[in-house]
Amino acid sequence: MKSPPSSFFARLAALLLGSAGGVSARVVVSEIHYHPVEEPAFDSIENFNPALDLGEDVHEFVEIHNTGASSVDLSDWTLSGGIDFTFPAGTAVAAGGFKVIARNVGRLQTVYGVGGVLGPFGGQLANRGDTVRLKDAAGATVDSVTYAASFPWAGAADAFGAQDRFTGLNSADFQYKGRSLQRVSASANSNDPANWLASPLGSGPTPGGPQAVTRAVPQPVVVGQSRVQAGDGAARILAGNAATVSCVFSSTASLSAVRLEWFVDGVDSTTETRVTTTMSDLGGGMFSAPIPAQGARAIVRYRFLADRGDGSEVVSPRADDPVLSEVGPGGAREPWHGYSHPAGSPHAATLWEIRDATGDYERPLLRVTSTSALSVLPIPFDALSYGQTY
Repeated sequence: MKSPPSSFFARLAALLLGSAGGVSARVVVSEIHYHPVEEPAFDSIENFNPALDLGEDVHEFVEIHNTGASSVDLSDWTLSGGIDFTFPAGTAVAAGGFKVIARNVGRLQTVYGVGGVLGPFGGQLANRGDTVRLKDAAGATVDSVTYAASFPWAGAADAFGAQDRFTGLNSADFQYKGRSLQRVSASANSNDPANWLASPLGSGPTPGGPQAVTRAVPQPVVVGQSRVQAGDGAARILAGNAATVSCVFSSTASLSAVRLEWFVDGVDSTTETRVTTTMSDLGGGMFSAPIPAQGARAIVRYRFLADRGDGSEVVSPRADDPVLSEVGPGGAREPWHGYSHPAGSPHAATLWEIRDATGDYERPLLRVTSTSALSVLPIPFDALSYGQTY
């Protein structure tokens, strides 16, 4: 079995090593709510006037936490990056205390029933990713976080990461809240995706209070993963060719029993045979395992399991990552990575396809190739099943 190209591991190693540094601070950024759930609401059916202007994520907030044993004077400290805010003179955060800075102070205090919120801050926390930088009165950076809404960060903090029809949730039940990014360890690296979890659905964001999960050392997460064609390392895995699936963890602390679970998606079935394979330890938090060759247009789904000190569990995708397919027993929504096997001929140039998932699985609805911009096949569009599109 040929391993993935060395450049792949070089990129993953760079990402892994890049999270080894960071800022160690007494006052840290502890919670970021960059994309609250804000569904349209109206004053009445008759008037149909917006009950609230929700055009700019008005329920955003940033929370900071004093991890020290004494109060800290925040006078003239600043938040910068995607947002701008200067702490007023005389502002202090008590030992072990929190301060919340909001885009709309009144709204946040009303929604969460908390007081003492600071703001408003200028600017906006970008939904796709941004930086929040905390500086002291002398302009020195005290803490800095650069987050993202995509892998390997917790995508559910991005207003759940997908529309309700894909997540199975009703956003209206979480109006004005949703899920925030919550810090796990005050002493661990601020920019490590492993150090941030999406707040639980039940409790939601917790402005001004402790996080739902705290640990001295964050549990490792998968920060990079790849699947390539075995033998030549090609990115496209053609029918009749095995694949090599690889991943790299943010750390190896308390990490053991790393395994790959995979199955061939039958599209209309939820009882496919699942195979679990022990992954080879390549060192440096990198692991790999093979998946045998499959037929043309087969969809292979896979995920990474490991013991991180609390027993074997699915590590990647994260348990609360957005799910775009019902693939589990009984139609359960389970997060999986995946790839498909394009036919080797006559469509060797196929980049991706949308296929009929209601009956004749072998017939594509739409095909994009490297030689033609778009190819739409004569099959009714209503044959497309969003829940099973790959």
